[in-house]
Amino acid sequence: MNKDAWDGLKNRKPVFSLVLIILALMGTAFLAVNHYVKNVGAKNDFADKYEFKLLVYPEKYALTMSSSPGIRITAQCYGSVDKVRYSTTFGSLLTWDIPSGKISDRGKDVELPYEMPVYWTPIDGNGLPQTTDKITVKVSILNKNDKLAEKQGDIYYDGSMYFTVQKSPDIKTQETAENLSPPTDRAEAGDTVDHQQFIDWMIAQLKDYPAIYPAFVITCGTTKLSWIRGDANFVPDQNVLIGNTNFGADAEVADQALEAAEVAPGAVINLSADEVSGLQAPQFKISEMDIINITASDEGMRDYPSQNGQLTAPGKPGTYLFSCLVSWPGDAHGDTDTITYWFKVQVKSNVSLLNNQQIQLSNLISYKLPDTAGPDCLIQGVQIYGYRKRI
Repeated sequence: MNKDAWDGLKNRKPVFSLVLIILALMGTAFLAVNHYVKNVGAKNDFADKYEFKLLVYPEKYALTMSSSPGIRITAQCYGSVDKVRYSTTFGSLLTWDIPSGKISDRGKDVELPYEMPVYWTPIDGNGLPQTTDKITVKVSILNKNDKLAEKQGDIYYDGSMYFTVQKSPDIKTQETAENLSPPTDRAEAGDTVDHQQFIDWMIAQLKDYPAIYPAFVITCGTTKLSWIRGDANFVPDQNVLIGNTNFGADAEVADQALEAAEVAPGAVINLSADEVSGLQAPQFKISEMDIINITASDEGMRDYPSQNGQLTAPGKPGTYLFSCLVSWPGDAHGDTDTITYWFKVQVKSNVSLLNNQQIQLSNLISYKLPDTAGPDCLIQGVQIYGYRKRI
């Protein structure tokens, strides 16, 4: 615009004032957009520079899984971050203190220290979602209450059992899991471990059996079988309401943790648990896991015949994984206290029973009968060169 046109415009004061207002608004808008672009760009640069990702485990979750209360979500970032804000459109967010087994419901929004993971569960009191519902978990990285960046993960429900985290460049959903104990060094906070390390960690955590739990013993003849604890819903005081599940080993963890005890085909296995004051006598339910197709959701479990804590080992040689659900009914709230135990046996044809003691047949020839054995003593269940020997 030349000088004469500008002078003419100034003489038309209403028009001149309007032009000044428009120019001022355009300048303000430009500054706002420029600030926004710079700010968003800085946050995107932050996310890229510090490799902000979401660690998710497991990728595919079902409520029947006992190794986790939900889908574990952890923010991974190498920058200066002190807190993380989580929010979900459906379900609830939980925190889990693994040593004590305490699980806390944090609702749909929670702000946590950087090192603390959150667990997403579909349970929120409103029933399960529809397959058409969009389930989104948003995760924001904070530094002194300033939101530096935000990522989100979408979860798909198949309508029957499984909740699956949808793949995204911002999410690590492969079979990896960060060490569940809170890291003390920021460099370690982003480290991941593979699925095997996760199982190893679980096994290490379950070595200590809580002193408040009843004693539990498994025997086969003179052989004492080892076991590992599964899930527990137990409180020693019958007047105290049973709280959250103290999660333990699932079938996959138990299979790797346990060394199979060698037993004879058809050997009698006895299980015993201490009685608890104020509760009814313990009851036992035995289940067998399909050891060929072990799943974390325990889908391959089937009932195994037993009576009063006693079962008979399978007659076919092979390795078998069992779980024993021990229950103590009758607390003051009408609930039943329960603890699950896993054990594993290897049925071998060269192992048999002699006077209710398991022996190797290879050692039979050097076995000395008791001096009290009379002429009608029968070596029970021992086949010697194809026949029973009576002496």
